[in-house]
Amino acid sequence: MVSTVWEAYQAVRKNWQQGGEFKKRFPEENEYRHTLAEESEALIVTAKVLEKLQEDKKTAKLLTDDAALTLLLRLHHAGLIEPYVLFSLGDAGIARDYAAYRASNRRKLEEYMDQFVVPPAH
Repeated sequence: MVSTVWEAYQAVRKNWQQGGEFKKRFPEENEYRHTLAEESEALIVTAKVLEKLQEDKKTAKLLTDDAALTLLLRLHHAGLIEPYVLFSLGDAGIARDYAAYRASNRRKLEEYMDQFVVPPAH
């Protein structure tokens, strides 16, 4: 079950790297780089596959026992996968997308920090 979820992730990444999605979305760049758009899309597709698999009660328990998948669903439901990618999965390629994302999504970055990095004390 878990492998099915991550196969969706790999398929999206492969499409970006080998299927031309990178060139389509970033025609001004001469060579491939890992991007915020690619990683976010791969994780969102993965979360959607996970949601679909969870409709089956038998597989739901198996999948929710996986901490990474549980976090992914929480991020997806909160609409905060992109800030997660920037702050937690960022590499040199993804980092190049930060300034543009921050310019129009500062509130989402703050929301991610408030909910997932430094949540309020209870």
